[in-house]
Amino acid sequence: MDENKVKLLIEHLNNKESLLANSDYNKLMNEISSNTRKLTFEINTKYHSDEEVRQIIEKLADKSIKNIMSTFKKDYDGKADMAMVSRLAKEYQAK
Repeated sequence: MDENKVKLLIEHLNNKESLLANSDYNKLMNEISSNTRKLTFEINTKYHSDEEVRQIIEKLADKSIKNIMSTFKKDYDGKADMAMVSRLAKEYQAK
């Protein structure tokens, strides 16, 4: 997924601009949604090492600490060590 396109989509949405059906932005949102559901399934079905959590973070469209923590708390409550997720999110931001 092209991070520049994701940034442009986020900017488009933040500007409260229209999102037309079958537009490139609409298709990108559908791709992001599909990837997020796939990641949720992957995380919820097995234990994940530090490296696996890093790989999941890498796949997220929005890699801000707030989004990473929110995603893991919402989708993996009780299934992920939040201290580990926080540490890995901070490591990712320090890159």
